[in-house]
Amino acid sequence: MTMKDRVKIYPDNIKGILAATLFIKVTNCFQAIVLLSKKGLGIECAILTRALLEVTFPLKAIVESENFVEEFILTENWKRFKLMNVILNDKKSFSTIHSQISVEQKKELEEEIERNGYKDMSTEEIARRANMQTFYQTAYRNLSEDVHTTVRSLEAYVVTDEQGNITMFENGPQIFELKKHKTAIMCLLIAMDSLNDIFELKLDNNIKQFEEFILNGS
Repeated sequence: MTMKDRVKIYPDNIKGILAATLFIKVTNCFQAIVLLSKKGLGIECAILTRALLEVTFPLKAIVESENFVEEFILTENWKRFKLMNVILNDKKSFSTIHSQISVEQKKELEEEIERNGYKDMSTEEIARRANMQTFYQTAYRNLSEDVHTTVRSLEAYVVTDEQGNITMFENGPQIFELKKHKTAIMCLLIAMDSLNDIFELKLDNNIKQFEEFILNGS
């Protein structure tokens, strides 16, 4: 029986629903990294690992931070408001849905946000609430270069000689053992620990055994 099979979800348990859906997203993302790794797509694995961190942060924050669930859900109001602004200010790009949103609707939502004190929450803030600041400041920032395509990130696609001259292009495959993807593995383990805590599954020993198995590459 898997961890997901042990989880019991009730319609009124918002915390449980959020935790379970985040965990599913973590495991799906991790499986995608494994598959891409086997194909030698190392850079693409790095891009997915950053996405994996973004899912792991809120799951861990549910455990570490009181009231996080409610605050995290309410950030949707800010995202809706910002999207409304984008659509209303760019009729050309959003011609098919522009007429479905009015200035009055945006104003009503803005007043609701101000009245209730809803706030947006950055990825850095979520990482802090999860007590994962080190992951954010190191792994997350470093992996962002592959996501946003900086000049430095493009160096992975060229081969240079001792003088730094480009001698050829590197188009793969770049094969890595799974245990080399330590950040992705740590995200999976943190997610498993978090789900174990939230649902009181009492699987500490099982998780420990899995940790030893996956880190040893057995």
